[in-house]
Amino acid sequence: SPRKYDFILAHALLEWLGEPLSGLELILQYAEKQAHISLSFYNVQAIKLHNVLRGNFRKVNSGDFKGEPGGLTPTHPLNPNSIRAAIKKAPFDILSEMGLRSFYDYLPKPVKEKISAEDILAMEQQLAHQQPFIDMARYIHLLLKPRLIEP
Repeated sequence: SPRKYDFILAHALLEWLGEPLSGLELILQYAEKQAHISLSFYNVQAIKLHNVLRGNFRKVNSGDFKGEPGGLTPTHPLNPNSIRAAIKKAPFDILSEMGLRSFYDYLPKPVKEKISAEDILAMEQQLAHQQPFIDMARYIHLLLKPRLIEP
């Protein structure tokens, strides 16, 4: 049986694996009964939104959102609902969810130049824990804990 840990950090990892959901299952197997898992992943919904806003409808309709080998865009961006379903099935509970870069990447350059970095950050923090901003974010962060199963 694998060694168990009380805290596991898996940030920007799953989206680079050939089988991301199998990777998630493996990570969850290493959690102690009272463990916390900090998980963040690259959100495929954000790529869709980004392309729609730029008028790249053909890209959205193709359904191909993989990054190029050797590039900075992950090879397997993830659907947050698929990740949530796998976590629930595992069984784990999601203690908190937040979006990372919920709207910054969508702001036009003139807007970014007009508004202070502090104001942009404050707005990101204000919206980070609210839907639909979580599911629009470039990355999604989840804090997980194993579900206690009553005997």
